[in-house]
Amino acid sequence: MVLDHTVDEGHPPDAPQLVPAVARVITRTRRRPGTVTADRGYGETRVEEDLHDLGVRTVVIPRKSSLGLVDQ
Repeated sequence: MVLDHTVDEGHPPDAPQLVPAVARVITRTRRRPGTVTADRGYGETRVEEDLHDLGVRTVVIPRKSSLGLVDQ
């Protein structure tokens, strides 16, 4: 089920987009999600903190890796 989407130019970073998207969903549905999950691109501490501030109880997002590309 898609509750929000945006179309952006270029390749903006993922992480800054998640909290505003969840906030829009809360406004539209008048309900707070109990859980938010996303891929590693959103895995920043600040994102998790901001989602909790919005009232999300459980945040399941892997942390971004600090490792570079694996040599092939």
